Amino acid sequence: MIRRFFLLFFFPILLYSSQEKILNKANNLKLYEKNEWKALLHYNGSFNIKNKKFILSQSFSLKNELITTIKYFYTSQENYHNINNHPQCKFPSRLLFISHELNVSDSEFPKINCPNFNTYKMKAPADKISLIYASENVKNPSSMMGHTFLKYSGKNYQNREVEHAITFYTILDGTNLVTLAYQNIFSGMKGLFALLPYKKIVEQYTKKENRNVWAYQLKLSEYRKKLIYYHIWELKGIDMKYFFTSYNCSTVIYYALSLANPKIYDDNKLWITPLDIVKLLYKYNLIEKSELSPSNEWLIKMTAEGLDSYKINNIKSIVENKSYNKISKLDFNSLKLLEAYSSVQYKNNDINIDEFNNFRKSIYNSIKNDGTIFDISEYKSPNNIPNERQIDIGYNNINEEEFFKLSFLGASHLLNDNNREYFGESELKIAYLSILANKNDIELKEFTLYGMKSYIPYDTLTNDLSYQFELAVKKEYSKKMKYIDTVKIDGAIGIDFLLWHDINVFAMLNLGVGYNRDDKAHIFFNPQIGGMIYEIFNMKSLLYYQPLFVNDNKIYDKFVLEHTIFLFKDYKLYFNFEQVNTNDKYQNYEFGFSKLF
Repeated sequence: MIRRFFLLFFFPILLYSSQEKILNKANNLKLYEKNEWKALLHYNGSFNIKNKKFILSQSFSLKNELITTIKYFYTSQENYHNINNHPQCKFPSRLLFISHELNVSDSEFPKINCPNFNTYKMKAPADKISLIYASENVKNPSSMMGHTFLKYSGKNYQNREVEHAITFYTILDGTNLVTLAYQNIFSGMKGLFALLPYKKIVEQYTKKENRNVWAYQLKLSEYRKKLIYYHIWELKGIDMKYFFTSYNCSTVIYYALSLANPKIYDDNKLWITPLDIVKLLYKYNLIEKSELSPSNEWLIKMTAEGLDSYKINNIKSIVENKSYNKISKLDFNSLKLLEAYSSVQYKNNDINIDEFNNFRKSIYNSIKNDGTIFDISEYKSPNNIPNERQIDIGYNNINEEEFFKLSFLGASHLLNDNNREYFGESELKIAYLSILANKNDIELKEFTLYGMKSYIPYDTLTNDLSYQFELAVKKEYSKKMKYIDTVKIDGAIGIDFLLWHDINVFAMLNLGVGYNRDDKAHIFFNPQIGGMIYEIFNMKSLLYYQPLFVNDNKIYDKFVLEHTIFLFKDYKLYFNFEQVNTNDKYQNYEFGFSKLF
């Protein structure tokens, strides 16, 4: 009787006293100004997540959200028909952060049992957390800049080692670029969170999409690891909008990494990309260890670089003729190449499943007996890629008229950049803007909403083709040889050959539709042949020839030279020259300086 009386009358008073103590301490220490608190709310000047399931306070502010959250932690579990909706169950990372920063024990808050959260911890353990980076696929707009997500590793409630991928993504409803642009800027797309078996995700990337996957195990204290692990749970079931530029897979990871090291929160960028995330790991020493799961096509090209044409043809013959008895005579690198090539052929349905499994078993046995370690983790590294935004200033001479040029690339890289760390020579322009100005006028030289070039060296094992696509407004010569604004959509297919480690030649067949005031709506055909070379003293040159046909008429022949000097990793000088031949010759040139950031 006395105990019941105490619980009815004194326990609420004690709870209220504890709540006031916690609120006063949190206010005095200004926890709402901590970077971890901002990261937990995905706050960057404004709230990226406005869903009422995530933001508890009526009047949005960092301080109000902290006060409201603490008060809600003290609400009685009897107020909830489903106990899993109690704030302690929905926001365990906020609870952990507040308790840790105030240096108070769990007993300061009412004890709430959270069945769903406990199931999450049992079935998706996170003894280790890794950051996963899947390389770019410029042929696919939704993955043109790569993808980042988290991996949990640990023993589940059945004492089995399990690995789960936790990824934030969106699904493109169509290919209408105008609609996609509107969704990206204004409405956003539906953001989806998924927790899936990690092995399934890696196989999707490496085997079906031909993308390399880097896994970086994070160096974390137990507290920091729990903050991230619990925070991912907090995002479950929240309505989140996905924006390619302002709130994407990498933005979510950026907030998670800010829980690992609060300094990362202050290292924000205009547009956080997957490569930015990888570089943050290196910058803040968050990598315990790393490993690479390469795509078969990438492994073929990397391994084939060290083999002569005789060995490559021999490998091709073994697979195509099913000469499995010759495996024992191959060296280690040839075996690895054979393994990758056989996987590609199986994917193309050129080998049946039983033959494939027996074949791979023989290869694995030969590799195991060789005992050689095949380390490719540093062959190409995302951390070595220059930054993905750039601004350049320069001088332009066009038709003997002088201009000052200012250009900005929102993301990602140009063909005349240092692209050695990519799978092949490539270009990816997203929101590229170039302005010309002199004392008489300010003009648009180019605005490319989306442009890509992918020059993948051809070989007899993978038979890769090269591609181009562009949606842009550019100043170009019309059939009257006037340098005017032209709206264009075009695409190309072709072939690229790697003559030597630093020399490529290519040929592209390019077709498109355009509009300008002279040619009106028109079809154009402008094939291209050229080459690229990385030269001594850290230089690169691009040279190509390109005729232009509008409808049935040949308009001109164009010869272009682009020369770049890489001063440092993120600084370059450039000089470009073009000559356009028709009845007359038109010579234009430019030079300038670029800063990548």
